[in-house]
Order: sequence, then C-alpha cells, then structure tokens
Amino acid sequence: MSALNSKAVLDREAKLKDELRRCEGLLVVLEKLSSANQTSMISQRYESYASFVAKTGLDQALKEDFITKAKAFAFSSHRAKLNELLEKAHDAARARDQMKKLTMLKLAEACLDATRKLTDNGEFLEEVEKRIELARQTTHAGVSERAKNQFVADGRDSKAVAHERRRFVRYATPAVTVRFAKEGQGYPTRDYSLVGMRLPNSPPGLQPDQKVGIWVTIEQPNPTPTYQGSAKVAWAMEGGGELGLEFASADGPIMYFVKQAGLDLRSVEPV
Repeated sequence: MSALNSKAVLDREAKLKDELRRCEGLLVVLEKLSSANQTSMISQRYESYASFVAKTGLDQALKEDFITKAKAFAFSSHRAKLNELLEKAHDAARARDQMKKLTMLKLAEACLDATRKLTDNGEFLEEVEKRIELARQTTHAGVSERAKNQFVADGRDSKAVAHERRRFVRYATPAVTVRFAKEGQGYPTRDYSLVGMRLPNSPPGLQPDQKVGIWVTIEQPNPTPTYQGSAKVAWAMEGGGELGLEFASADGPIMYFVKQAGLDLRSVEPV
C-alpha cells in the first residue's frame, strides 16, 4: 500500500471514529432532554440528529440503531407531554376555564402532529385523538341552569333532572337517528353527546337500566356508515315518550362518527 493510500485509510478511520463519538455524545444529550421532558427542544434536536447520522459514513445498521434510539427518546418525551397537556385540559374543563382548555388542546394537537413522525403505532395515535376529542367535549360536572330550565319547558319532573349530569357538551345538529332494530323505525334524537343521547320519542316498554341494541346514523352531506352497538336506558317516560340513552364509555356512536365519517364537532354550535 502506498503512503498516499495509507494516509487516506487512516484519515477515513479517524473521521469514522469522530462521527461515532459525536453520534454517541449527541444521543446522551437527547436522553437527558427526554428525561427532563424538554419536548420542544428534543423535537428540534432529534431532527438535526437524525439528519447528521444519515450523512455519516458509519455502517448502515449502526446508523439505524442510533436513529431508532434517538426516536425512542423523542417519543417518550412527546408521550409524557401529551399526558400533561390533556390532564391540564381536563382540569381546566372542571374549573370552567374554557380559554385554558382550548389552549391546552391546541398545544396537544400540535404535539400529536410532531409525535406522528416518531411512531407508526396507529393504536396509540388513535387513542390520543380520542382523548383530545374527549377533553374537548368535557364540561364541568353538574346540572347547568340551562338544563334545569329545559326540564321545566318540557314538563319533566325533578327526578329526571338527576339524570342530566352535563359532563359533556351536547349537540342537536347534525341530525342523528337511532333504531332499536336493524330495519326498525328511526327515532331522531333531541340532542346528544359523546356519552349519551336524548330522544323525544321511543319504543314503548323500555325500562331504566335496560340494555338495548342500537343502530345509529347521522345526516351528513355524503352517506355515512351506520354505527351498531349497545346502550343503557338511563330513563324512560311512559308510553314511548322521551328517552335517555347512556353509553358505557365515550367511545360510542358519536366518537365513531368523529373518527370514521369525519364529523367535526368544533364546527357545530352546542346546545
């Protein structure tokens, strides 16, 4: 080997060692930022780190290992930040601080967008989307004066008021129709939330705490899929009158339409 070639080899080895040292050092920095939940900073550092690693002359398998580890640190920080922001959004909802709740949700959505670049875990991303929508729809627990006045206008007694714990924002549009058999009669809702529905009319004979199968459709500009599931009768007026339905969780028909049919409740005026 000539002296010139020997020098080139030595220079290349020195460069690789320097690149390896820098990759290892920067990875330690990312780990520390992750531990300190410095999400904004780690997001910027991860992008530049991944770009630097990709341009090095290191073995491809080693590059991928460095980037995978860095992505894991960044993802951990973003996941913790999402939890923090959503907890703050729920706290703000309970404190009736709508402005703070909306601010926290806006930050959570931005954090989620950044997190999409760090994971291909569809179940995790979908779960966070549901949590954001759940927080968006959450109100302070209790019966609002508006709800109480509505009972008076409807002629309902005070016992029914106990069922109206408005923990979630309610909507009357777009129109939602419920069937209690796949091809049965459709009953339009009076209003609905993520966790329940109120119908002005219903099939006679339904009893409180009864579990019923439901087929739910929603009016949209384009045809939408039908939700099939179950609900519990919260309360029922005699003779097929007004009916309240409860869902076991917020992951019911309205969340289904938000996810599957693109229902955007942010553009709808609540009741």
